[in-house]
Amino acid sequence: MKRIVIAVACLFVLSSLPIQAKKILLKKSKPDDPSIPTRDIPVDADYEDGRLYIDFKQPSGVAQVNVKDRFGMVVSDWVDTQATSTHVIDATMLDDGQYMLEVEYEGQAVEGKFEVE
Repeated sequence: MKRIVIAVACLFVLSSLPIQAKKILLKKSKPDDPSIPTRDIPVDADYEDGRLYIDFKQPSGVAQVNVKDRFGMVVSDWVDTQATSTHVIDATMLDDGQYMLEVEYEGQAVEGKFEVE
């Protein structure tokens, strides 16, 4: 009985801990293009609790955001970075698996993999 109480208490504590965001490492889609250094990518992305958070550090126009599954199926979105610096995509509709986030913004394209569990 004591073991059951301890197990239930552990589950309660673990379930109350916040889920940490998973950083999506973005890199240039065309690494051989030296026009913009990788360190100057003006976009950050995180996956947390069924949502993609895309942060545009330098609002300056319209960005295209694509989410591709392993078959190349795309969820696309256009973002006016002048109106909002952070764009949220509801990823709860995505099946479990690996996805590629692609962002075309300020004349460059960046991409990064993330996993939905």
